[in-house]
Amino acid sequence: MRIQVENAKYRRQCPVCNVKYTYNPAGKDKGREHKRGLFCSQDCRHVDVVARQQAKAAEPKPMRTLCCPTCSTVFEARGKRTYCSLACRPKPVYEYQQQTQIQSCECKTCGEPFQVQTKHGRSPQFCSEECREVLAAETRRVVRARRKAMERAAMIEQVDPYKVFEHDHWTCMICVNPTPKDKRGTYDLDAPELDHIVPLSKGGAHSYANTQTLCRSCNMKKSDTLVPSLRDLL
Repeated sequence: MRIQVENAKYRRQCPVCNVKYTYNPAGKDKGREHKRGLFCSQDCRHVDVVARQQAKAAEPKPMRTLCCPTCSTVFEARGKRTYCSLACRPKPVYEYQQQTQIQSCECKTCGEPFQVQTKHGRSPQFCSEECREVLAAETRRVVRARRKAMERAAMIEQVDPYKVFEHDHWTCMICVNPTPKDKRGTYDLDAPELDHIVPLSKGGAHSYANTQTLCRSCNMKKSDTLVPSLRDLL
């Protein structure tokens, strides 16, 4: 008789699907039978949770009368709203944005020192947008020369044009005229340009040993021919 009473204590009816079932508490459920086993399955429990959430969301929240801390405008709102509009809401300021400092840097293109006030701790590499564009154009020329050498299956070496110009003292190896550094990348006839002594079309290598400095005028006249230069005399 005692067993029948205990079993009858845990005979329940699911509030979702109205199915009668027997709840057998075990483990941690013992002593908390009034909170556990209220549904016949997990699906019914999920349906009940979703229904409660929808009912809670459908309930209108009470209106509150607030005062905007930014513009002191009195407005009515629901929930946890504090400011009257997004314009009055302050933007978050992080700690690294508040740390401003003046840094002394050196331009990566022209080498001139300059000072700049930074907030993020990262120092700029160029003193102006013109210097940035000059280095970007030089990088594109280097990549283009490497691509041409790869298309002709020539030996490829990472050649820095400025190192070749410094080695040749910014002087044309054919006409011996100076090639100013500030005219690099221009269309002036005395602008310095990188030339392959043995052209790539004739099997020359893209390397320091096969490159020289020429002015734009001599480079256009030379084209893809073999012309004697000062490199042959050195």
